[in-house]
Amino acid sequence: MVVVVAALPWLVGIRSRPLIPPRTDPVVGSVLVEPRQTLTFANAPYLLDTLTTVGGLVRQADCSTVGIALSGNAPEYLLWVVMGAPRPDLRMGWIVDGTPSARYADPDFAPCAVVCDESCPADWTTIRGLPLAYERAGYRLYLSGPPGG
Repeated sequence: MVVVVAALPWLVGIRSRPLIPPRTDPVVGSVLVEPRQTLTFANAPYLLDTLTTVGGLVRQADCSTVGIALSGNAPEYLLWVVMGAPRPDLRMGWIVDGTPSARYADPDFAPCAVVCDESCPADWTTIRGLPLAYERAGYRLYLSGPPGG
């Protein structure tokens, strides 16, 4: 019983998704009332606007095949959220050209958008023939055709 009582603060007060938010450090409200997007971006709120825009541009271009070229410590799951995953029409895959994993890449994977972070060279204006369409907060979106067109 002592262990259960002692564990209660950790069970109901996890900082990124609290059931009962602490009064001293209200990063986000309770999971019972906060929007899912607020909770999802609680640990990286500075990326909310950037990645939401990326997701919107990809949907606006009617693109459902998205390449990912992110560093190993980038929060990939946030990209999945803004793309609306899981969706039956969405296919996301890593761009692993020039790495040991390249031999496992699907040769038929032809993305209509690629999301890249600061791990991609800054002078790249295209990736796999896709032009740079958006850049902000260290993230770049390469997208086929003009957004929305």
